[in-house]
Amino acid sequence: MLITPVKTIGIIGAGSIVFKSHLPLLTALGFEVMWVLDSVLDRAKAVAQAFKVPIFLGADELVRASHTDLVIVACPYGSRQPYFEFLRGREGAIYIEKPVALSVSELEAICRLRPDYAVAAGFLRRSMGVTNMVKDIIADEIFGRLRRVRSEFGTATIISAGAGFAKNIMLAGGGQLFESAIHNVDAVCFMADVQSAIVTRCVMEHEDGFDLHTDAQLTLTDSKGRDFEFELLVTCLHNTSYEIEMHFEHAILTFSLFRPMRPQVRVTHGQRSYQLMDPLLQDSPSGSFDVTHVFMTDFLKGLETQTPNYTNACATRATTHIMEQIYERGTKADVSLFERCSDALAGAARIG
Repeated sequence: MLITPVKTIGIIGAGSIVFKSHLPLLTALGFEVMWVLDSVLDRAKAVAQAFKVPIFLGADELVRASHTDLVIVACPYGSRQPYFEFLRGREGAIYIEKPVALSVSELEAICRLRPDYAVAAGFLRRSMGVTNMVKDIIADEIFGRLRRVRSEFGTATIISAGAGFAKNIMLAGGGQLFESAIHNVDAVCFMADVQSAIVTRCVMEHEDGFDLHTDAQLTLTDSKGRDFEFELLVTCLHNTSYEIEMHFEHAILTFSLFRPMRPQVRVTHGQRSYQLMDPLLQDSPSGSFDVTHVFMTDFLKGLETQTPNYTNACATRATTHIMEQIYERGTKADVSLFERCSDALAGAARIG
């Protein structure tokens, strides 16, 4: 199937990511957004009026959606299947906001909708300057072989997200791991060129179906068949560093995809530490708008040349396989996390 250069765009979903990110960028780049659709018609109308989109549609008005060169699917994970069925019989490329799939079979079904180069998965942190700098460090073995990675994500809170759909497990698909911390998991897979993964240990605790605490250990294998250990902590029970720590043969590298910090390097045995900076790119892009711009530009380049690249959904198989294993192995806590957090907060209040 030939994908022509993208000129026209349709958008499914009129939430904050569309309002704050996609539409401002698409408008700035000069694309013609033909229509926006949302399950709440008034929300679609408000977004359309704000960005001068000519047509706004409700969920039951798909038949009025004209053909476009690209459709952005930005509605909640659990509501997408009818739209995928709608897109199956049409042409044009597809961009899907993360998270994309909870299982490899689900991901493969989505990828079959179009050629590999024509389905993007919105793991935008793959385009960050720090992500690609670390990817090169791993590939060039500047500090020797990668041996172990630890990723921490989360802040002490009772709820993991505030959006309306994030309180509905059928729409969200999962909790903090699937909705947010998946960025760290995907970045590790991308940076280290991970091809396969095995979860060796997993403790997951839930509240009303949402995962609020995940402590897992995995063995990841790169494209050269080399293994390294991956420790993953995602929690709402206490504050974390929001950092990824990589242990190499000769150094330890620490950085973050969620807070501003210069990557830190310290020697394996000793106290000396250093800051890393790309002398040409100055660690750019880093801001949300610039990162999205780079990601979308690279996706569109792949469309024009019909060449799959890192932006495509087919390149996220390892990430999806990790999600599938963790959620399969995750076990519900005997005691409600809501009760545990509430008791802890009450105890702290009494002490105070």
